[in-house]
Amino acid sequence: MIKKTGITLKNVPDIPVLHQMLSQSLQKPGEKLIATWRNNETLLFTLEVICSLKDRDPRWLLICEKSGKRSVVSQISGHDVLLIYKQIATASANAQEVISKAEELETSARLAKSSDNHPALTKANMSLSASVGPQSSQGSQKQSPNQPGQSTNTTANATAGTSPTVNITAPPRTRQLAFPLIGKIAEISLPRLLQLISNEKMTGLLQLEEEGNTASLFIQEGHPIEAKLLDTEGELTGDGAFAEIMYWTAANYTFKVGATTSTRNLVKSSEILLEHVRPLAQVLEELTNRGMTADSVFKHAHKDLTGEEFTAKATPDAPVDMEALAALYLRLDGDSTMSDLENVQILPRPLLVRSIHHLIACDIITFVNKAPAKPTTKPDVVKPAQQERTAPPPPPPPTTHQTREQALSAPMAQPAQPARPAPSTPPAQTSQSAKPALSAPLAQPAKLGPPTKPVVKPKNIDGAAIQSVMMSLRREDTGLFIHPAFLYFLEEEFFRIYRAKGSMSVIIFEIREVVTVDGVLRRKPIPIDAIADATIRINSKKRHTDIVAHYEAYDFGILLPSTKSSGTKVFVQKIIKALMEKPLVGTEGKQLSYAFGSASIPEDFTDINSLLGAAEMSMHYARDRGEQIIFFKDLLV
Repeated sequence: MIKKTGITLKNVPDIPVLHQMLSQSLQKPGEKLIATWRNNETLLFTLEVICSLKDRDPRWLLICEKSGKRSVVSQISGHDVLLIYKQIATASANAQEVISKAEELETSARLAKSSDNHPALTKANMSLSASVGPQSSQGSQKQSPNQPGQSTNTTANATAGTSPTVNITAPPRTRQLAFPLIGKIAEISLPRLLQLISNEKMTGLLQLEEEGNTASLFIQEGHPIEAKLLDTEGELTGDGAFAEIMYWTAANYTFKVGATTSTRNLVKSSEILLEHVRPLAQVLEELTNRGMTADSVFKHAHKDLTGEEFTAKATPDAPVDMEALAALYLRLDGDSTMSDLENVQILPRPLLVRSIHHLIACDIITFVNKAPAKPTTKPDVVKPAQQERTAPPPPPPPTTHQTREQALSAPMAQPAQPARPAPSTPPAQTSQSAKPALSAPLAQPAKLGPPTKPVVKPKNIDGAAIQSVMMSLRREDTGLFIHPAFLYFLEEEFFRIYRAKGSMSVIIFEIREVVTVDGVLRRKPIPIDAIADATIRINSKKRHTDIVAHYEAYDFGILLPSTKSSGTKVFVQKIIKALMEKPLVGTEGKQLSYAFGSASIPEDFTDINSLLGAAEMSMHYARDRGEQIIFFKDLLV
């Protein structure tokens, strides 16, 4: 049985109210939360939200009531409070129009029903239908703009004052679509296909299959609303699945017209998602200009690079967390190409390309081009170039400082220079024929798309503005996030893992200076310089996605996404060792005490309120027992 609880508002619920309803719905699945309000036109609105027990997806229903009649004006599914607020505000503003259309349809249906039940009208309908000839049918067909298979309704006025309805079925009409319903992405790019579907404002299901991977994309009136991807790495849904699908170039597709779904998992619009996908083309172009091809193999640029040096070089602007970047670095043995790395599935294709580019730009790895395969066409052009490669002419004097990658790619650029006349083609044709051999194979492992794409001017992102926002969430003296920011990130992570049925852990800890006052041991907070020093040491051990912040007045908190208690234990041991290997700044000769408490979702609880309370209790037990770390599950004895 579904329980109902509700609140009464004066106007459309704002974002804080929606956020509160969403949080309560997730913590109490199966319980329906209701908010009601009236607008200036005396319409009664009811907003219902319920989180199902099965898939844990919150569903929103907006109902408008007028004169005792209720009409559904909007149905929404998802966690994005901003998107929900915009849709509810728009639907509320257009509610009067929706109700008017519903009343017109109801009136038409009632008149049609009364006409069918009246014998005289029924007889008039039959006689009038018999009198309609081919010319009348053709005239109706010319005036009807309906789609194939729809019926055209015309009304004939009788002298007796009645208006019998005549149903004339128009002959089926075929409409030529701008794209085939079954085809290949190699023949029509996926962005182009979505654009054609959007122009036609079609509704349906786009199914794709590429190398055993399958994907489905539901489209409603030309706008993608739900995306799912199933591959060897598992299932991916939402915006991430849509972005991954956009890199497919060799998929077979099938579009099923009219297929619908009641759910929605695409938060951002397709235009916004494409803006995040397109910058990868610039990364590929830069790698191609450096001389990298599909046959390039990657190796370490420095043999004696230590872990600390790797972290110092790779951390700034890293596209992924350091653990994934280090795993990719260790996998590079000098024999693996981009395709080999994709098959190992260390990272998804877009992140793999960005990570390779990042490591090359940081001078951590380099690449070597293997000998090119024998040409299958135009041997008269490629053969002289191969002869030149065996005995290259001396390089021209450098005009700029050459990097390691440019030095490696320089021999491959020699065939484009008219050092020797080609026997059958002029030098310009030789350059044009050699260029696709260098750049075209790179698009195959990267799954970028067809080469015919528009040139996009990169958007200049104000890094200073981003930095100012991040710094507004931190304390300048310690570098840690403030306590409200920690609670915000905690709640956002909770919403994310609740839908994905994931895990996360929280650590609450204190660092105190132990002093003796009147013969009694007391603990007092450590100075600001010591906190800043501890922050630097903890950041050197944490992942990029972990959040370290101030917790309430003098304690600290760490949020560990996708981490269970076993992984938390390893992490705490690392940071305790880093904090105690030498005295913190300003604490030389002083005695410090450390107390850590931790709890996890879903191992211990399934809501963040109990999670924080359990972590605090564990920290207090650790402090009172003189232990450094206690997990909440260890208290259950």
